[in-house]
Amino acid sequence: MISSLISMVYMIWAYKQFFEEENTWSAIGKTLLAILAAGVVIAVVSGFGGFFISLFGDKAALINAVTGGK
Repeated sequence: MISSLISMVYMIWAYKQFFEEENTWSAIGKTLLAILAAGVVIAVVSGFGGFFISLFGDKAALINAVTGGK
């Protein structure tokens, strides 16, 4: 939790410096938007990956991996 907070503060500072933002709220908005966009991309890629693994993968090996071979 603390590392996430530190990362967000650093990202806000980086946006202010890189884009030469005068407004702190604009930098906060861009930071939150970047975090949201990254989360959406990760979710979509994971969803497609899981879908294709379940579609084309070896279902017996997948069941054994999940259940521990029981």
